[in-house]
Amino acid sequence: MNSRNLWVFLEKYTSLEKQSKSINIDILLIPVSELFSGSENTRIRMVLAVNDCEYLGDVIQLTEEKLLKCRNCGRLSLSRIKQKLSLYSLKLGLVLPPTIKQRMKDTISGKCNPK
Repeated sequence: MNSRNLWVFLEKYTSLEKQSKSINIDILLIPVSELFSGSENTRIRMVLAVNDCEYLGDVIQLTEEKLLKCRNCGRLSLSRIKQKLSLYSLKLGLVLPPTIKQRMKDTISGKCNPK
């Protein structure tokens, strides 16, 4: 890795760490079934299920290209997904830092296994 690539990597990592401090875990743990409820969103729920997206935090890690390659996901479904994400100031293609992913897993396991 040359010095330019290392610099770019460090800039991205630093920006992710700053971003992670402002991300609300509660928003990332909104279930897809709650976010896209109703019969008009059945197609979207099915597309997200195929991509193993249970929570909003899973959805934001998908890219537009990956969604458009899925069967039954066209421009209208994609625009509805992006519209819902924008309500929470989120977008597709975000890379969550490992710290956020771990906090999500810990919170989910805490919800599933009450003490």
